Amino acid sequence: MSLIEITVNGDKIKTKSDQTILEVISQLQLDNIPTLCHDQRTTAYGSCFLCVVEVKGINRLVPSCCTLIKDGMEIVTRSDQIIRARKTALELLLSNHYADCIGPCKNNCPAGVDAQGYIYITDKNRRLIALKDA
Repeated sequence: MSLIEITVNGDKIKTKSDQTILEVISQLQLDNIPTLCHDQRTTAYGSCFLCVVEVKGINRLVPSCCTLIKDGMEIVTRSDQIIRARKTALELLLSNHYADCIGPCKNNCPAGVDAQGYIYITDKNRRLIALKDA
C-alpha cells in the first residue's frame, strides 16, 4: 500500500490507499459519519445510505462505507445537502419499522403475544378514533 493525498473538508491528508472513505475519516477522527449497515467484520454494501458524502467530480452523493479513496480525491463530509440526504435515508428506514423486530417482551412471553405489534395497532386505532371525533 502506498501513501496518497486526499482532501477532506478542505484539509489535505496523506493516508494509505486501499481504504474506504469511512475508514480513513474514522481512523483519523476527522468526522463522525453516521452509519447503520457498516460492520468491520463484513463486506460493506452501502445499503443504509446514512454515511453519504460528497466527492468532487461525482454528481451524486456516495456511501462512504464502500467507496475506496483515490489519490487527489476531494471529499466533503457535511453540507446541507448531505444532512438532508442522511435525514431522508433515516426517515425511509424508520417509516415502515413497526413490529418487525422481535422484542424481549415477545421473545420471553409464554403466550407468544406480539406485544410490540399489539401496541402499534392499538396506538394507530387510538389516533384514528381521535381524528374521527375531532
